[in-house]
Amino acid sequence: MYLKKIVIIFISHNSRVLMQLRDINKEIPHAGKWGYFSGGLNKGEDFVKGAKREIQEELKVKPKKLRYIFPYIHKKNRALYYVFLGKINIFDIKLSEGLDYDFFTKTDLFKKIKYSKKVKNNFLVADDETIHFFYNKLSRFI
Repeated sequence: MYLKKIVIIFISHNSRVLMQLRDINKEIPHAGKWGYFSGGLNKGEDFVKGAKREIQEELKVKPKKLRYIFPYIHKKNRALYYVFLGKINIFDIKLSEGLDYDFFTKTDLFKKIKYSKKVKNNFLVADDETIHFFYNKLSRFI
């Protein structure tokens, strides 16, 4: 079975995790919802380099620290996720993909909706098993 290879990066700061308000584009997963920073690997790309590339592409910042945590196979989505915990200088963020970004507490995440100051509207949190699974598994590291 062919698996898509995807990196997911949890960026934490003060016991909160950075989430991206995804573009409104039917071609991407979780369009118009809050989700983690993630992306597919390029052909032949190492997953650590892929995670660094995704952070640089989406936030225009180099990670200060990047720690590989675990792999996760999602059979239904036919995907292999490489999950990372990253640290960045949050004052250097220049969002280049997505509509907005914000830091979420566990309470924010489970409310399933959050206001975007930039777009001036409420948006849903992407609600699938991987969002909750990853947060619960990684909350001990945050």
